[in-house]
Amino acid sequence: MQVGSVAKFSVATFNLRGIMDRWSERKAVLQRCLEDMDADVLCFQECMTGEYGQDKDLLDHSYHVFSCKAALFNLLSSGSGVLHWYARTVMGMLGVTPLRHLMVLWPAPLESFRERYKLEGSFFRNLR
Repeated sequence: MQVGSVAKFSVATFNLRGIMDRWSERKAVLQRCLEDMDADVLCFQECMTGEYGQDKDLLDHSYHVFSCKAALFNLLSSGSGVLHWYARTVMGMLGVTPLRHLMVLWPAPLESFRERYKLEGSFFRNLR
């Protein structure tokens, strides 16, 4: 690069909502969108990274993934209380392979049930 020249790159961000709300349908649309955009940097919120591999399912091998579990870590650092207990419980569940698999499989049927019966209450939102 010459002195005084400007490097340009593109950034895109998406809130994936994990695997909620008809993920199998949204995944195909999102993959086409990502290919068309050809962004240099992609940022995903509510993406199931690491053990789940949702990020790797969407991206080709040319991308490097930097996962972040900031929300859980921030809750853990809160010291005590319900939020700290919740984060500690979720982190513990992620460490148990059978539970991790259930956590991946469970949201899709739950969301399908919620949508079929138009259940919008906070109980189902929290359960999700």
